[in-house]
Amino acid sequence: MKFKFLFLAFCCLAFGLTESVAQDQKNNKKGIEIFMADGQLPSHPIRIYVRDKDLTNSNPRLCLTRRVKVAEIDTLFCRDKDWYFPFEIAANQKWIDESSGHKVSKTGSLLLFDLVSFPISLFRSGARVLPIVRWEEYTTTIEGDSAKVDTVLHSGVSAKEIYLSNGPGTIFWTAIIILIFFALAFWVTKANNKSLLGLIIIKKHVSMSLTQMALWTIAVGAVVLGFGLMRLQVPNIPDNLVLLMSFATATSAAGHWQVNRGRRLKKKEDELKEIKAAQSGQKKKKQNAKDKEDANEPLTLAEKFKTLIMVDVGDGKYEPSIAKAQMLFWTLTTLSLFVVKSLLEGELWDVPTQLVALMGVSQAGFLSRKEMSVGEQSKNVKELEEEIAKK
Repeated sequence: MKFKFLFLAFCCLAFGLTESVAQDQKNNKKGIEIFMADGQLPSHPIRIYVRDKDLTNSNPRLCLTRRVKVAEIDTLFCRDKDWYFPFEIAANQKWIDESSGHKVSKTGSLLLFDLVSFPISLFRSGARVLPIVRWEEYTTTIEGDSAKVDTVLHSGVSAKEIYLSNGPGTIFWTAIIILIFFALAFWVTKANNKSLLGLIIIKKHVSMSLTQMALWTIAVGAVVLGFGLMRLQVPNIPDNLVLLMSFATATSAAGHWQVNRGRRLKKKEDELKEIKAAQSGQKKKKQNAKDKEDANEPLTLAEKFKTLIMVDVGDGKYEPSIAKAQMLFWTLTTLSLFVVKSLLEGELWDVPTQLVALMGVSQAGFLSRKEMSVGEQSKNVKELEEEIAKK
């Protein structure tokens, strides 16, 4: 009997909680909800959504509340001149709200505003504001032979503050931060009697693998920094972009490892050739162009950059490499598309999977070509060791 009583009490409590939650959800649905995406630019049409409301004939207006200075006193309110009227109103519009961390489809009125005149300092990346929307609703009352129209003013306030971006200010501070980084890198390298170009140079020549990683780092870092300054939150980074950066880093690491292997094999090969020549009683060969590069002789800028599309074939000679040229082409193409598309769309461009695959194939071809060259060096070293061992 006692167990039945407890079970009945539990069921009543559960039913009451369910009814309460359902009633809260119903009330929330009826409530006013204002949505304004973070990071919008005043130079573009500003989108404001009002959920579950048709404001087509309701004379809506917008105020972006922020702290301003009036008569040398800091105030926080909307003055008459601070209200903006939309140039377009569209009812029954859908949008995706991701403010809660989940994609939720919502419906309501879309208001488009022209906020070019909204005051933001030129050297600020944006302004933190709280959107407030007001609109009017009209009720008609019949009194005898006359009709009386009453106007009721309604207001809706956004659940959170948003960041209204300033393009020139964002570009200015992004450039300043990047220049500070380069100045610091230049100072560190200069203090150690090195050049800034040495970050992408291996053995006096510009490395293709290090160059593509440096280009991706600068481009993605600058765009992420810019969008981070334009919004209150760090922008979402697409998975394909992370994968592309991983490819660039892995290619750089593998390429650097292959270069070091090649250098060790080359050194060993030269030593074995000297031993073989001594055994045969031959004189030491005259220093060739390759030996001059190994010496401390300075190279011109063109000589340093020629290895971006050319490959060493021995004895100081270089020939064009389709693998390097292809990798450079796809790197510059994808980087250009990424920067332009990101700026046009106002968010980090999700690089298509097919383009990521093309970059991966190009990088794999580049590394395969280098591995073949290292393999040939290794084969030459083994042959020399066998010849010396026989004598």
